[in-house]
Amino acid sequence: LIEHIQRVESSAAAHDEMSALLASGADIKQFLERMANRIGGAVLLYDDEFRLAEEFVAASYQGVLAKALRDGRFELARLLSANAQSRHTGRSAPLFEHGAEQARAIALHGGEGRRDSLVICHHGELDAIEIRNLERSAVALSIAKLWHERRETEKLIASSTLLRHLVLVTPPDAATLSAIRERLALRADQPVQLALVALSGIDRVSQT
Repeated sequence: LIEHIQRVESSAAAHDEMSALLASGADIKQFLERMANRIGGAVLLYDDEFRLAEEFVAASYQGVLAKALRDGRFELARLLSANAQSRHTGRSAPLFEHGAEQARAIALHGGEGRRDSLVICHHGELDAIEIRNLERSAVALSIAKLWHERRETEKLIASSTLLRHLVLVTPPDAATLSAIRERLALRADQPVQLALVALSGIDRVSQT
């Protein structure tokens, strides 16, 4: 009973840690680092075309599955199947084993139909609590990715707005430029460089 209570308390601490990362606006790499270090394994992030986008390997990890995945030495059909199962159930799905090492897949939910996924490599069996910790962490990671995508979109919009204002014949008032600079974290004393690209022979839509 004492051991079970300790594991539940550890699980609560892991949940609080991920929530704190989410609240602080941590980047994707930090989420992967926490997940990998908690199980002494490797966590690989794949995009929706199953290309390796990011990874983190714990210092204590001595396995071979992560390298095999990194080198593309795996059956894509198995990864597709495990990812589809995870997306259907909302839980992680076993991927493959190599001796005492195992790999699991967790589908991430993203915006605009994105279907990113995680592959987690670890030694030995994970109990139900450890698996749930990973799955909750994957949910936090999904939310973090959505926030990151939103911030990047806002930056693109603000950059476009700033550019339009800067090239106007009659510049806008200083307050307008200052507000846009704040959104882009550009100080007033930072120079802004413009590149002029000359296009000819194509219509306006193609130019845009």
